[in-house]
Amino acid sequence: MRNLLYLALGLFLFHTALASQTKVLKDIAYVNTPSESQYLDVCPVHSPGLHPIAILIHGGGWSTGDKSGSNHPGDGADITPLFKPLTDAGFVWFSLNYRLAPKNRWPVCYDDIKSALAWVKLHASDYGGDVNHITLIGHSAGGHLAFLIATEKDPALRVESIVGCAPVTDFVYELPIRKRISPSLQMLHGVSQDITQRTTEILRETSPINFVHSAMSPILIIHGQEDKTVPIQESINFQTKVKDFKGVCDIIEISGAPHRLLSYADHDVLWTSKMVTWILAHQIIVR
Repeated sequence: MRNLLYLALGLFLFHTALASQTKVLKDIAYVNTPSESQYLDVCPVHSPGLHPIAILIHGGGWSTGDKSGSNHPGDGADITPLFKPLTDAGFVWFSLNYRLAPKNRWPVCYDDIKSALAWVKLHASDYGGDVNHITLIGHSAGGHLAFLIATEKDPALRVESIVGCAPVTDFVYELPIRKRISPSLQMLHGVSQDITQRTTEILRETSPINFVHSAMSPILIIHGQEDKTVPIQESINFQTKVKDFKGVCDIIEISGAPHRLLSYADHDVLWTSKMVTWILAHQIIVR
């Protein structure tokens, strides 16, 4: 037994040493558009074999945020809390930039996510990634984009699992709360703040909850109970809808946590460990 413990400790220290030596490769172009190229960062794994993949989609209201964590470090769109846990767990992770509003209206940001997913599936093995084990992880607006991918029926867009941290899943649900179209959605869709039949239909057509189906990959939602930006009830409603279709949708509620990922650890230091454990527990072969 003691020898097994020493072996396990040795493997852990070896893996941790490899992780600490890993260098994030910056600004790799995954798509070229007439107006601008889009880039991603990748954290490769150099140990033998192929390793699970995580694709990170930042938030920021579809109009700000950055693949490096945030373009304003420490703000609500900062996704840096995801980097080290995924590296330490042996994931090859890719963090994406995508075209932002208001310069770019819907659906160009979503088109970029689909292009990035196709690029990762084509090139991930060059960085040690196993394309049969891809998880999308999105925060806030990034969660919205990831969950729309979850609802797609195109096999080319199929991934193994999806994780949303405070994901936006139902724009129409928020209308009675906000009593107007939010500034973020005004910029994304090029509409005014007034709630009209047209804008309500636009929001309905871009809300993941309205496209849930029975063949979706397993989904995990992580949501702060004190989130004032995206109400946790949205996630509860989304889970109910998925379960109505006999799908897998689990929620980790973080007591006392607001919207910012940087605040999650103040309320649950194990939240990233729970996320990684869930991802690994739901590994299946996706063809």
